[in-house]
Amino acid sequence: MARNCWRQAFDLTNYVFKTIGNVDIDDSDGGTSQIANTCYDKWKEILENCTEEVRNEMFTWFTSHLSCDYVLDYMEEYMEDFLTYEFRSREMLEKKLEYLDEMIERQTASADCGSTWSARYGFENNIIKRLEIMKQLDYPEEEIREYRRNHWRFSAVRELEIQEDIERGELDEAVRILQESKELDRGYPGLVARYSEQLISIYEIQSDEKAYKEELLYYVLECPQHDLAHIRKLKAVCTDTEWEQRREQILQSRNSYSVLYPFMESEGMYERMLECLKKEDFIFNVDKYEKVMKEKFPEQVRDMYISYVHKEAERVSDRKRYRELMQYLKKIRRYPGGKEKAAEIAENWRALYYRRRAMMDEMQKAGF
Repeated sequence: MARNCWRQAFDLTNYVFKTIGNVDIDDSDGGTSQIANTCYDKWKEILENCTEEVRNEMFTWFTSHLSCDYVLDYMEEYMEDFLTYEFRSREMLEKKLEYLDEMIERQTASADCGSTWSARYGFENNIIKRLEIMKQLDYPEEEIREYRRNHWRFSAVRELEIQEDIERGELDEAVRILQESKELDRGYPGLVARYSEQLISIYEIQSDEKAYKEELLYYVLECPQHDLAHIRKLKAVCTDTEWEQRREQILQSRNSYSVLYPFMESEGMYERMLECLKKEDFIFNVDKYEKVMKEKFPEQVRDMYISYVHKEAERVSDRKRYRELMQYLKKIRRYPGGKEKAAEIAENWRALYYRRRAMMDEMQKAGF
C-alpha cells in the first residue's frame, strides 16, 4: 500500500480474510471479528486510493465471491456490508442496484424480502437498501413511488410507508395499510402481531374506543402473548360481566400459554392455578409459584412435591441429581406433616435403592 500496489494489497488482504474466514472456532473472545474488521478497513483504504480499473476489479470480486462458500457463512456478512456501503460512485451504485435486483428476485417468496444480520450494521433488508440507493442516485420521486407499489407484497415497503404516514400525521392512511397488511401477511404471525400493536396505538391516539377495543380483543386472542400489558388494557375497557367471558377465552387460547400462570395469579385464580400445576410434567412452575400457593394450599403443594420426588427417584442416576432430590426432601419437611412424609420417603429409598451408593451417601449428608 505504501508503494501504491493496490491490486497486490487487495489480493493479500483477501488471502488473510479467506484464511481466518475458514477457521471454524468459537469467536467469543472476538479474535476472528477483530481480524475481519481489520480486513474491512484495509479494503476501504484500498478502494479510496486505487485506480478506477482496480476499483472495478474489486466490485467484480465482491459480487462474485458472495454466496459461494468462499468463507464461513457469518463471515460473508463483512463482504456484503462492504459491497453495500463502500462503493459510492454513480457507476458502482448502478451496479449495486443490479446486484440487489437479483437478490430481491430470488426472495419473492419471503414476506420481508430476506432481512439479514449485518456484522457491522445490524439487521438489513435488501428492499430498503434498494430504495436508499435510488435516493442516492436522485431517482425521481414518482419512480421511487412506483417501485414501492410494484413491490408492495414485501412487508418492509409497507412498513416504510406506514412510518412515513404516521410521521406526517396521516393516521387514517396508516390504518388502511396496516389493515391491508394484516391480510397480506396473515401467514406470518410475528408481522401480524406487529401490525395489530400499531393499530392499537393509533386507535388510542384517535380516541376511537370501538376500534381500539376490537383490535385489543383481536391482539389478545389471535396473537401470541408475551406479557400482560395488552390483556390489562383489554380488561380496562370491559364491563365486569364481559370480562368474565373474555377471561375464560384468554385462558383457553393457545396464544396465552406463555402468560397463563402470571395471568391467573393477577386475577386471583389460585384454585385454577392449582389444577393446572397438578397437570404439569415438570416442576418448574410449581417451584416458581410455590410461595403464593403454599400459603393457600399447603397440603396439595406438598403432595405435588412428593409425587415429583417419587417419579424422579426411579430415573435419576448421578450424584448431582441425587443432591437435587435431597433439596426437595428438605422442602417437603417444611410443609404440614412434611417431616413424617420425608422420613417415609427416605426409608423407602433406603430399601429400594440401597445399591446406589452415591444416593445413599447424599441422603446421609442431607440428614436422612
